[in-house]
Amino acid sequence: ARSNNGQPADLDTPAWLALPAQAAASSGSLVDDGTASDGVARLVSYRTMADYPLVLSLGTGLAATLAATEQRRSSYLAWALLASSTLWCLTGLLVWALARQRRVAQALRASEALFRATFRQAALGIAHIALDWRILRANAKLCQLLGYSQAQLQQLRLPALWAQTPQPPWPPWAELDEPHEMALPESEKIYQCQDGTLLWVHEALSVVRRSSGRAHFLLAMVQDISARKHLEARLAHDARHDALTGLPNRLLFHD
Repeated sequence: ARSNNGQPADLDTPAWLALPAQAAASSGSLVDDGTASDGVARLVSYRTMADYPLVLSLGTGLAATLAATEQRRSSYLAWALLASSTLWCLTGLLVWALARQRRVAQALRASEALFRATFRQAALGIAHIALDWRILRANAKLCQLLGYSQAQLQQLRLPALWAQTPQPPWPPWAELDEPHEMALPESEKIYQCQDGTLLWVHEALSVVRRSSGRAHFLLAMVQDISARKHLEARLAHDARHDALTGLPNRLLFHD
């Protein structure tokens, strides 16, 4: 018997050798499904020999041949899945961090806007005082009360405004750096305005701290109490003087 290309063919030759396309080629490889022989799929490599009616072939089980490839494929897929999951996690963390940063920035801008509005439009005089008593900044109300401009106040120290307490006995700066909150004194003082007039004020001080807990600067809040002091003086005068004659009464003599 002869094959389709005219070469002798054995009756037990696999069906793939009788195909013209494979037999005409000098060498190659193909997958034999094994239906013509033992039913085992093989990967077959073959080569013809010139001038000889022979075909050298080598068959390897297809499952064994592809096992390593499938193992590598599974490994590659696992690494790809791990890398993709890691990338998605990092992307999620980045999106969360950016969203959180955006919220923090918005809250910071809102806080700064509220602070500026409170500082500028407050009915009380407000000043930021450095730890060496220098006036860092003051709002418009304090400038209006004292008759100084912002630039003029920044050239002064807070005790320079006190008419009766030229040497500040307080605060002890070492205690300001303590982590615990300390009660700062509130007092009534007489401030001297730029034109030399005296102004009764209620002065309250508080400490603004850094994130580390150390004192950053002092916040001074100044309220004009001149009207109250004038009323107190008038009531004290009326209590000790006759309303008709204005002469001292017995209460004044008893005092």
